[in-house]
Amino acid sequence: MLRSRYHANWSPSWLGTNRDPTFCEDSIMLNKYNVMDAIRSSDGLCVSIKTTRNDSQEISIASFVSSPDLLKDPSNHCVHLLEIFPDPLHADSSLLVMPYLRPFNDSEFGAIGEAVDFVKQTCFLHRHQIAHRDCAAANIMMDGHPLFPYGHHPVRRGHSPDSVHDLVPLSRIDHPVRYYLIDFGISSRFPPGASSFVVGRQGRDKGLPELSSDVPYNAFKVDIFTLGNLYGKDFAEVSPLIACNQLGLTHNRNITGLNSCSL
Repeated sequence: MLRSRYHANWSPSWLGTNRDPTFCEDSIMLNKYNVMDAIRSSDGLCVSIKTTRNDSQEISIASFVSSPDLLKDPSNHCVHLLEIFPDPLHADSSLLVMPYLRPFNDSEFGAIGEAVDFVKQTCFLHRHQIAHRDCAAANIMMDGHPLFPYGHHPVRRGHSPDSVHDLVPLSRIDHPVRYYLIDFGISSRFPPGASSFVVGRQGRDKGLPELSSDVPYNAFKVDIFTLGNLYGKDFAEVSPLIACNQLGLTHNRNITGLNSCSL
């Protein structure tokens, strides 16, 4: 079930009144053109619906990590698919239904050790020969229910579901949350024994020296560098290499020649 704004027969609730649209829930628009929130009718679960091209790696990788056996693995911190169905407007695309998640850094962290949880997410992927290749802040989310037990608005996240009241989140230290990796649009899954070298300049973190459209680089090391960069900039304000140390990661040589970095 979509919010009233996105019903086919929607009429703005403020029309014909003296109400300020700012204070009307149905005035709130989406933040992203390809992702929409909704409520699952069967149980009231808030979900996200994302349109994705059928030839994207995202569908195959997201389906793989959402398989029944892998969902039983407690180290699986990948957002899981609830359902996939054809996009009724675009024959070359599908709609992916996933649990609604909020940005990992909204609200603020209470302790730096909490950051280790989302670093460990990549270990699961790498064990299954998957390189995410875009482990930037925008692709790390959390289940915010422990912090907002009565829910919040899916777009205006600091407000109640009806968008009327300001909310104060509970403490993460007292109410731990679970972190998830999302968006496998540029991820790579390698057959056993296959080379993990790739090309391409996609990804949000442009600080990686190896990114190239024609010179192959190791996709797994991209994940390690990107997470180190995220931790260094967002938490410790240190270099990615030092960040790996502080997170309990092992490494050798320098960032551009990083040979290994694992928990």
